[in-house]
Amino acid sequence: MKTYLDIALRDLHSAKIMLDAGVYNNAVRFCQQYVEKLFKEKIHTAGSSDSDQFLLHTHRITKLAARCEVLAGIKFSKDETILFGELTNYYFDTNYPGGDYVEVDKQTAESIYNQTLEFQENHETKITRG
Repeated sequence: MKTYLDIALRDLHSAKIMLDAGVYNNAVRFCQQYVEKLFKEKIHTAGSSDSDQFLLHTHRITKLAARCEVLAGIKFSKDETILFGELTNYYFDTNYPGGDYVEVDKQTAESIYNQTLEFQENHETKITRG
C-alpha cells in the first residue's frame, strides 16, 4: 500500500520531469503536491483529532505546516513559510481558469523547484520520522 510519502516522492520526481520538459505550471504544482503530501504523511501517522482528519482534505500548505510544527516539533523559517503560501497559490492559480490564473515562467519554476529541494533536504526526515 502506498503512503503519502511514497506519492510525495513521486510528485517531486514528476516536478523535475515537468521542469525539464518546459511544462512550468505542472512543475510548480508537483512541488506543491510534494510538500502537501509530506505534511499529510505526518498528520496521517501522528495526528489523532477530528481536525487532523479534516486537514487531510485541504490543499492549504500553511495550515498543514502549522499542524506539523506541533506534531514534529519543528519551527519553519520565515522563508519556508513564504514558500508554503506561494505553493498554495500556485496549486490554485496554475490549475484552474479564471482571473487568478497564471502562467509560470522558467525562472520562477526553477526557483520554486530549488526551494522545494532545499526544504526536502532540511525537513523530510524530521517530518516523516521525527
